[in-house]
Amino acid sequence: MPKLLVRDSGELEILRRSGAVPGHEEQVLTAAGLAEVALALAIANPATRRGALIAQFAVLPALAAGARSDRAIFVKPFNPARARALRAVQRE
Repeated sequence: MPKLLVRDSGELEILRRSGAVPGHEEQVLTAAGLAEVALALAIANPATRRGALIAQFAVLPALAAGARSDRAIFVKPFNPARARALRAVQRE
C-alpha cells in the first residue's frame, strides 16, 4: 500500500537504473503496489495462503535482480543485509 499512497524516490530510482522498463517506471510501481496489497490479502486468507506464499517466493529472483542493479542499496538504512541481521536477532 505505501507505493500507492506515497512514491519512494529510492524505489523509482532503482527501477530507472535497472533499465528494465524505460519510460514506464511509474506504472510498474503502481502495479507493484497493487500486487503487494493483493498478496497481503491472499496471505491473510487461510484458503489462499499457501499459493500466495509460493507466488511470493517465485518473485524473489526479480527482486534480487533489481537490487543488483543499484549497489548503493546495500548502504541504505533498511538494506537487505541489515534486514536479515535484524530478523536473526529477533528470533533469538
